[in-house]
Amino acid sequence: MPELIQLNISFLIVLLAAILAFSISYFFYRKTNPAIPEYARWILLFLRALVLFLIFLIFFTPTVRLVFFKEQPIKTAVFIDNSKSMSIKNGQSSRWHQVKRIVEQLQNIVPEQSTTWFVFNSQIKPLTNLDSLKLSEGATNLQQVLQRIRQDRYDKSIIISDGIVTDGLYPNVKQRLPGQLFTIPVGKTKSTFD
Repeated sequence: MPELIQLNISFLIVLLAAILAFSISYFFYRKTNPAIPEYARWILLFLRALVLFLIFLIFFTPTVRLVFFKEQPIKTAVFIDNSKSMSIKNGQSSRWHQVKRIVEQLQNIVPEQSTTWFVFNSQIKPLTNLDSLKLSEGATNLQQVLQRIRQDRYDKSIIISDGIVTDGLYPNVKQRLPGQLFTIPVGKTKSTFD
């Protein structure tokens, strides 16, 4: 069922065309020769009024636009880097400890029903339970993450990573991604000075 119906001509013009069509039909059918029953006269009057109304509208070339609204939940994907480089310590805590804090904060922000969680290193794996989040020994392949985002067409994608590519090609960011992409950097790329 359409939620919005729009005409390209004013409702006032449609109303005037209906009044004019009815007036002309009434003028011709107020008396008939030979006389016909009253109900037949009114039926013929309304039929002629309808035809005239449609002819008047054709002059204005109306178009009707039906608008349908469909609400869909926003598909969100969170990709968590669990490669070997995430075990590097920056200061007091490791990058992996930072990742766990970020994931706890994200759980309160992103909607639970429409969010899919993944861990990635050289492969991407779905994460069914956030409590089972563990560090692995694999290399980091960001190209696969971007391919997965394009393939599944997520509305919003969040990548939590140190950004160090150790497997595959560097990601091609020239190709347009569906939806929005947010990156959360973890750790430092430069070593700290003494």
